[in-house]
Parts: sequence; C-alpha cells; structure tokens
Amino acid sequence: ERKVRRIAITEQERIEGRLNLVVVKRGRLAVGFGEAGRLRSELARFGWTVENYPSTELAAGKGGAHCMTWPLLVG
Repeated sequence: ERKVRRIAITEQERIEGRLNLVVVKRGRLAVGFGEAGRLRSELARFGWTVENYPSTELAAGKGGAHCMTWPLLVG
C-alpha cells in the first residue's frame, strides 16, 4: 500500500503555482520554484530535497517544472 502524506497549501500558493514540482528521484529529490520556501521546508520534514529555480523561468520556458519536462517532437 502506498503511504501518502498531505501538505496543506494556502489559496495564494495554489494561485501562484507554488506546488508545481517534478520528482527527480522518488522519495528524495524534486525540482520546483525557488519562491516556494514554505513548501520546501514542509517537504524537508519528510526527508525531501527540493532544488529550485526562479519563477521568472516560467515565462522563459512557457511552463512550470512539470510542463518544461515534456518531450519535444523533432521532425
């Protein structure tokens, strides 16, 4: 059985996309917005490391951590 832990987020964190993370190493390492400091601290309590990048990269890459990991179609 999967053990799932929930971390409550605020409405503001939801609107700002602070929960946009990509798991790089299951159960240990994720990548997400640098401005998500509170969530990063909460995840650290469960043994996670969250590497971060500035949310200004969202506009440059046209997406958050998850969106920017989609494969490219090269024709």
